[in-house]
Amino acid sequence: MAQEGEEARWLVAAWLADDGAAVKGRLVTIDGPGAPLDEPGEVLELWRLDDAEQRAALGPHELARIDAVTLLERMVVIGVEARRDIEQPSPGDHLLVSRWLAASGEPASTVVLRGPGGGDLDLLGDARLWTYAGHDSALSVRVGLGFAWLLAIASNGLPGLVEAPGERVSVPVAATWMASADGAFGSRHVFALDDAAGQARVRVVRINRWGWSEPTQDTDELVDVFELSAAPSGAPSLALLDGVPTLVLPMGANQDALALRSSGGGALLEPIVDLRCDALGLAGPSFDGVGDTAPLACLRGGELRIGALGSE
Repeated sequence: MAQEGEEARWLVAAWLADDGAAVKGRLVTIDGPGAPLDEPGEVLELWRLDDAEQRAALGPHELARIDAVTLLERMVVIGVEARRDIEQPSPGDHLLVSRWLAASGEPASTVVLRGPGGGDLDLLGDARLWTYAGHDSALSVRVGLGFAWLLAIASNGLPGLVEAPGERVSVPVAATWMASADGAFGSRHVFALDDAAGQARVRVVRINRWGWSEPTQDTDELVDVFELSAAPSGAPSLALLDGVPTLVLPMGANQDALALRSSGGGALLEPIVDLRCDALGLAGPSFDGVGDTAPLACLRGGELRIGALGSE
């Protein structure tokens, strides 16, 4: 994955390497249109599970693994599970590790983040927040393996939790993918996939970020859950169409892709007729957030097709 800087023109890439045992990164300076100005910088090793000093930063544990890696501005954020008991999980096993990259490519010291009270804090894949202007400077993370919060960079340059939504609704512990988008009138829409008990499901949780929902409101009104006929064939893609958060799920070469649109009043899941992809990706929203189409890339049978997805 890669992310472009705002104050300077550079591109950062970070990825899992060495069969999941390490995280590496690279930085390159680019011009306005995005063409490289210099040769890419050296590949940096940002985290390694068998590095004694880095493992010690996780605290006492019997087993450690890297679950995810993503970017927050020029900061690489790594989801780690460090089990204190190899035979069973315990609260606080999931945490985040971050490293800021200077414009020169030099990584800063490691920062380890845990949830409130030393509890679990994790992210599910590339969890950048979508807003009307594209990727915001925040990540959609889980507290306590369920409650969707945001992680942002504070004024002191360190990552921290912001905008706690309360603990009325949550995404499943078994969720395998999660992302968030801001909608209209202060709403936030959290999309999650899970396959508990062998049944694939997609759900959307609606959060009022300008004042949590009324205590008397039925939590069923805040969550929509849809059962899928099969697990998606690739990672979902999230964008805004006509200002509405829209999740698109590839379902393979033999089934139409699905679109899940979420507004303040509810969510609707329906097929996108004749769009069949093994994997797909949507471009970000227009800068005014009201674009009614989004560029789309569809991979099927090894062939890449380019098109656009409309709001109707």
